Amino acid sequence: MLILYEDLDKARRKRQELIRRMLSTIELLQSSIVKETALLTPQDLAYGQGTAAKQGTALEVNGILGETAAVAVPDTGSCFNLLSEKKATTMGLSPIAGTQGQMTLPNGTKVMSPGQVQLAFSFDGENEKHDLLCSILPGATRDLVLGSAFLKATRTMTDYAHRIKKMSYRLAKPSLKLIGAEQDVLGGYINGSECLAVPDTGSDVMAISLKHARSLGLKVHRKDRHRTLVEFLDGSRVRTKGIAQAEWQFAYGEAPIRCDFHVIKGLPVDAILNNTMLDEYDVFRQYEERIGSSESLQSTVSRGIYGISLVEVCEQKIRSLSDSYSDDINSDTPFTPEKVERERARRDEIRDTIAQIPDEALRATKRDQEFLRKRLWDEYRKSHLEANTSTKTTQDRNTTASHGNQDNSKKV
Repeated sequence: MLILYEDLDKARRKRQELIRRMLSTIELLQSSIVKETALLTPQDLAYGQGTAAKQGTALEVNGILGETAAVAVPDTGSCFNLLSEKKATTMGLSPIAGTQGQMTLPNGTKVMSPGQVQLAFSFDGENEKHDLLCSILPGATRDLVLGSAFLKATRTMTDYAHRIKKMSYRLAKPSLKLIGAEQDVLGGYINGSECLAVPDTGSDVMAISLKHARSLGLKVHRKDRHRTLVEFLDGSRVRTKGIAQAEWQFAYGEAPIRCDFHVIKGLPVDAILNNTMLDEYDVFRQYEERIGSSESLQSTVSRGIYGISLVEVCEQKIRSLSDSYSDDINSDTPFTPEKVERERARRDEIRDTIAQIPDEALRATKRDQEFLRKRLWDEYRKSHLEANTSTKTTQDRNTTASHGNQDNSKKV
């Protein structure tokens, strides 16, 4: 009987050990799954990493090109209006003499355009005709591309956004239609550092240049599953260097958006915001005044790049004033007439500095912080005065009592 119990006990311990190992294995597998999916944002799941059914967003504009119905791609990442060489041949068009030139692809490679053609274009359902100067692009994957300058001039991305048709489709390979090197940019932050990003409606992927990723100290995940084959507008393809995780902010003080940026060597811009993000955050209407050429934006000295530089100057000044407040409040004599006067001047200066901050949300936050700082100072001063008054009263009473005792001694 004793042997039977020992055998049962051994079996029970063996079963418990087996269960423990199974649970440990499950936890390990769950942990590895979390690590793998940590690299996947909603944007990636839509077009990219480890999903069998990849989905993309296509933007199209219907119109009349010359006398022919046409479907155009509105591409804010293109410096040019583009016509495929095949479409130009079909329409019997020849390039204007002397208009040939080079264009820059997203990986820095140059492609040669045989020249430009002048056409009339009207949007579907509209009578107004627009002059459209198109550069011919050999191997172009789309017949007609409307570039950023034309889209801005016709206010297609803002007031007349109804012209744009959105479609979801199965994405065989992500595309990046950025072309040229003088795109409009939008100022923002990547991990808190200033960045000028191109809002590119023709891009299926969020992208960052390898150079800029290195300058920000971003870790680039380089395994095969993190590298993606992307197609450019001329039909050529390149494999990305990997994925870099980072947080994007449209404006200082706004909630950061966690993104996985596809890293591309030779990308002529710092970063690219893809069509999914642009659509989700209605970027062209919400941030219209902050989109423009990098040269024109940087020349606005009073506001810096989209107000970023001014924000930093104001914050630094407020920090400096707050430091002087801390020095005063922690001193042995925090409320001398001189320091009280300095606090009054400090309040005026902080108020005026906050008023200069261009970002409304950050301005409100700084006002709230200053309100709390002033209230704290007032409470400290009140406590200090009450303590001094109490001490003085006690001292006066002690002095009076001492004099009374002396008088009584004399009487005796």
